[in-house]
Amino acid sequence: MLSRVEAILFDLDGVLWLSDRVHAQAYARVLAENNLPLVDYQNFAGRRTDQVFRQLLGEKGHEPDAATISHLTRQKQAYAMELLVHDPPIDPDAVRVVKAFSRRLQVALTSSASRAGVELFLRASGLGGAFALVLHGEDVQRAKPDPEIYLLALNRLGIAANKAVVVEDSVNGIQAAQQAGIPVIVRRSTKSLDCVPRVGVYSVIDSLSELLDAF
Repeated sequence: MLSRVEAILFDLDGVLWLSDRVHAQAYARVLAENNLPLVDYQNFAGRRTDQVFRQLLGEKGHEPDAATISHLTRQKQAYAMELLVHDPPIDPDAVRVVKAFSRRLQVALTSSASRAGVELFLRASGLGGAFALVLHGEDVQRAKPDPEIYLLALNRLGIAANKAVVVEDSVNGIQAAQQAGIPVIVRRSTKSLDCVPRVGVYSVIDSLSELLDAF
């Protein structure tokens, strides 16, 4: 299957950017400061921040207005950026692996993260020129697990779903790729994958370096 792949699409958080701890801390701080109950970040990994807060408040019986959601979203993103700027959590294999693939495939970055977060990663890693396409959460209306970002990537790259492969780690991201019909390589993480259908999951890896042996 991988011999016919023309493009590899990378998620960011938890795949190239080991930022789960950062985002969990940022969410916890915002929730505590606004007297909202703490939640398990893993349930929302891979989703856009504004949609997470809209769901959390909705579950508590609130009907949050746009200003409230915007305020909470900006708070969370600001706290996360402080931590990311201080200590950029780039996976040690990310630069080598992305550059290696960019020499023979179209490489895309397809992340639900904010534009600012994606741009910070590109600056810190020096990988801006390695990606044929970069998409972030502000490029789409519907966040993962909706397949919109992956369908948009296929359209922009001009390839069919069976000519691409996605590297994901979160349940939401895996489901988004599956719904887009793109085979998935799952990077093993602390997130539970028990609820993810195995249809469309090509393999599970523990490190990015394993990808170089798969193609």
